[in-house]
Amino acid sequence: SVRGKRILGEYPAALSADAPLNIGRGRIIPTTPWEAVWNGISQWMGVTDDSSLDEVLPNRNNFEKCSLFFDKELFVDGTV
Repeated sequence: SVRGKRILGEYPAALSADAPLNIGRGRIIPTTPWEAVWNGISQWMGVTDDSSLDEVLPNRNNFEKCSLFFDKELFVDGTV
């Protein structure tokens, strides 16, 4: 089951119109890469070795490893 009731990543300090992550018209630049969540989901679904994860998520190496989420962070049992 999913580990819920938590905010993962960095929540914006401000959401006002002049906030640094606000680019206008209700658009906020994310601080967490898309690959961060999919890294953990892929592991949970059985893609565990780095070469296979690189195939599934070709951009994941563009981010620091500490910014990626892992299966044990997202799911209670951490395995399928």
